[in-house]
Amino acid sequence: MPNLNRTERLALIFLGASLFLGETAIICRKKTEVNYRYRASDRATLTSLSQKRATAEREVMKRRVLKARIDPNTASQEELESLPGIGKGLAERILEYRNEQPFYSVEDLRKVKGIGPKKLEEIRWFIKIKDLKEDEEKITDVYHNHRLQPGGNYSRSDP
Repeated sequence: MPNLNRTERLALIFLGASLFLGETAIICRKKTEVNYRYRASDRATLTSLSQKRATAEREVMKRRVLKARIDPNTASQEELESLPGIGKGLAERILEYRNEQPFYSVEDLRKVKGIGPKKLEEIRWFIKIKDLKEDEEKITDVYHNHRLQPGGNYSRSDP
């Protein structure tokens, strides 16, 4: 170091060290920095994953609702009252109607006073109706195949 006194040399060393430390800090910061900018392909992937997850969640909910559906031909008053928009009075009218004749389809619920098209659409996914006509056909087949007589005594008795 030609013609520099001690103070100038220390100043140069200090500037060099400061420059070195500053560049090191910048390099370290870039390595640990998170890049929050997404590419178009990243956005499409995230959207696709989000849609798949939402679809899967909807399917799970749909299966739960379908498993939990009730049959108005066998449901208790409490079960009927658990349906959305069905109160005590409407549940009683459904039970009264059911005692007169069973429901063969979900549309038959419209015959109950107080259940219109809007109310029916509101509860449709919570209702299932067992195929009663199929059961009646089975009973008729048993009746004819075994030649049962109306009013007959068919209890088992040992001779």
